[in-house]
Amino acid sequence: MITTYDQAKRLKELGYDRPTFKYLTEIFDYHFHNDKRIAKNHNEYEGVYSTPCISEALQWIREKYNVECGAYPHVIGNEIKYLWLFFASKERNLTSSFVAVIPTTAGCYAHCSFDTEGTYNTYPEAESALLDGLLKYLEEKDKK
Repeated sequence: MITTYDQAKRLKELGYDRPTFKYLTEIFDYHFHNDKRIAKNHNEYEGVYSTPCISEALQWIREKYNVECGAYPHVIGNEIKYLWLFFASKERNLTSSFVAVIPTTAGCYAHCSFDTEGTYNTYPEAESALLDGLLKYLEEKDKK
Protein backbone atom coordinates (compact mmCIF):
# COMPACT_ATOMS: atom_id res chain seq x y z
CA MET A 1 0.00 0.00 0.00
CA ILE A 2 1.44 3.39 -0.96
CA THR A 3 1.12 6.60 0.99
CA THR A 4 -1.85 8.89 0.39
CA TYR A 5 -1.46 12.36 -1.11
CA ASP A 6 -1.71 13.94 2.35
CA GLN A 7 0.86 11.54 3.82
CA ALA A 8 3.27 12.09 0.90
CA LYS A 9 2.97 15.86 1.24
CA ARG A 10 3.60 15.72 5.00
CA LEU A 11 6.58 13.39 4.52
CA LYS A 12 8.08 15.87 2.05
CA GLU A 13 7.68 18.66 4.63
CA LEU A 14 9.60 16.50 7.13
CA GLY A 15 12.42 15.99 4.62
CA TYR A 16 11.66 12.57 3.09
CA ASP A 17 14.32 12.14 0.41
CA ARG A 18 14.51 8.45 -0.46
CA PRO A 19 14.15 7.31 -4.07
CA THR A 20 10.73 5.98 -5.10
CA PHE A 21 9.22 4.66 -8.31
CA LYS A 22 5.87 6.31 -7.67
CA TYR A 23 5.06 9.97 -7.19
CA LEU A 24 2.08 12.30 -7.13
CA THR A 25 1.65 15.59 -8.90
CA GLU A 26 -0.88 18.27 -8.10
CA ILE A 27 -2.35 20.21 -11.00
CA PHE A 28 -5.33 22.51 -10.41
CA ASP A 29 -6.33 20.64 -7.23
CA TYR A 30 -6.23 17.26 -9.00
CA HIS A 31 -3.78 14.59 -7.85
CA PHE A 32 -2.17 12.31 -10.43
CA HIS A 33 -0.32 9.06 -9.69
CA ASN A 34 2.76 8.54 -11.83
CA ASP A 35 5.22 5.68 -12.23
CA LYS A 36 8.87 5.76 -13.30
CA ARG A 37 11.13 2.93 -14.42
CA ILE A 38 13.99 4.34 -12.35
CA ALA A 39 13.61 5.19 -8.66
CA LYS A 40 14.56 8.74 -7.71
CA ASN A 41 13.83 11.45 -5.17
CA HIS A 42 10.82 13.19 -6.72
CA ASN A 43 10.54 15.58 -3.75
CA GLU A 44 13.19 17.78 -5.39
CA TYR A 45 10.48 19.36 -7.55
CA GLU A 46 7.74 21.84 -6.62
CA GLY A 47 4.25 20.29 -6.58
CA VAL A 48 5.63 16.75 -6.92
CA TYR A 49 5.54 14.28 -4.01
CA SER A 50 7.39 10.98 -3.71
CA THR A 51 4.93 8.27 -2.66
CA PRO A 52 6.74 5.44 -0.91
CA CYS A 53 5.06 2.32 0.40
CA ILE A 54 3.81 2.91 3.93
CA SER A 55 6.34 0.41 5.29
CA GLU A 56 9.17 2.36 3.61
CA ALA A 57 7.92 5.63 5.09
CA LEU A 58 7.72 4.04 8.56
CA GLN A 59 11.26 2.69 8.22
CA TRP A 60 12.52 6.16 7.26
CA ILE A 61 10.84 7.62 10.37
CA ARG A 62 12.35 4.87 12.56
CA GLU A 63 15.82 5.66 11.27
CA LYS A 64 15.60 9.46 11.14
CA TYR A 65 13.73 10.08 14.41
CA ASN A 66 14.76 7.01 16.43
CA VAL A 67 11.15 5.98 17.05
CA GLU A 68 10.12 2.36 17.57
CA CYS A 69 6.73 1.64 16.02
CA GLY A 70 4.49 -0.98 14.51
CA ALA A 71 0.99 -2.30 13.86
CA TYR A 72 0.01 -5.41 15.80
CA PRO A 73 -2.84 -7.95 15.95
CA HIS A 74 -5.11 -7.77 18.98
CA VAL A 75 -7.78 -10.33 19.89
CA ILE A 76 -11.13 -8.92 21.01
CA GLY A 77 -13.65 -11.66 21.76
CA ASN A 78 -13.62 -13.92 18.70
CA GLU A 79 -12.20 -11.28 16.37
CA ILE A 80 -8.68 -10.33 15.42
CA LYS A 81 -8.30 -6.58 15.13
CA TYR A 82 -5.20 -4.43 14.68
CA LEU A 83 -3.79 -1.51 16.61
CA TRP A 84 -0.70 0.65 16.33
CA LEU A 85 1.87 1.59 18.90
CA PHE A 86 4.98 3.74 18.99
CA PHE A 87 7.58 4.63 21.59
CA ALA A 88 9.40 7.95 21.84
CA SER A 89 11.94 9.22 24.34
CA LYS A 90 10.82 11.43 27.25
CA GLU A 91 12.88 14.34 25.92
CA ARG A 92 10.25 14.95 23.26
CA ASN A 93 7.67 16.14 25.87
CA LEU A 94 4.58 15.53 23.76
CA THR A 95 1.19 16.63 25.05
CA SER A 96 -1.56 15.81 22.61
CA SER A 97 -5.19 14.78 22.62
CA PHE A 98 -4.52 12.73 19.48
CA VAL A 99 -2.48 9.99 21.13
CA ALA A 100 -2.51 8.45 24.56
CA VAL A 101 0.71 9.19 26.37
CA ILE A 102 1.67 6.42 28.76
CA PRO A 103 4.85 6.83 30.85
CA THR A 104 6.92 3.63 30.92
CA THR A 105 9.76 2.49 33.11
CA ALA A 106 12.03 2.21 30.06
CA GLY A 107 12.53 5.99 29.92
CA CYS A 108 10.13 6.64 27.07
CA TYR A 109 6.48 7.31 26.32
CA ALA A 110 4.22 4.79 24.61
CA HIS A 111 1.58 6.07 22.20
CA CYS A 112 -1.17 3.57 21.40
CA SER A 113 -4.21 3.78 19.10
CA PHE A 114 -6.19 1.41 21.34
CA ASP A 115 -6.65 4.12 23.96
CA THR A 116 -7.68 6.89 21.57
CA GLU A 117 -8.91 5.57 18.24
CA GLY A 118 -9.70 1.95 18.94
CA THR A 119 -8.72 -0.83 16.59
CA TYR A 120 -8.69 -1.45 12.83
CA ASN A 121 -10.10 -4.30 10.78
CA THR A 122 -6.99 -4.87 8.66
CA TYR A 123 -3.24 -4.58 9.07
CA PRO A 124 -2.88 -2.07 6.19
CA GLU A 125 -5.51 0.20 7.81
CA ALA A 126 -3.63 0.10 11.13
CA GLU A 127 -0.28 0.71 9.43
CA SER A 128 -1.65 3.72 7.53
CA ALA A 129 -3.20 5.09 10.74
CA LEU A 130 0.17 4.57 12.46
CA LEU A 131 1.85 6.69 9.79
CA ASP A 132 -0.79 9.41 10.31
CA GLY A 133 -0.22 9.25 14.08
CA LEU A 134 3.55 9.51 13.69
CA LEU A 135 3.28 12.39 11.23
CA LYS A 136 1.03 14.28 13.64
CA TYR A 137 3.42 13.56 16.51
CA LEU A 138 6.46 14.74 14.53
CA GLU A 139 4.68 17.88 13.32
CA GLU A 140 3.71 18.76 16.91
CA LYS A 141 7.26 18.06 18.08
CA ASP A 142 8.66 20.41 15.42
CA LYS A 143 6.33 23.22 16.58
CA LYS A 144 7.91 23.20 20.04
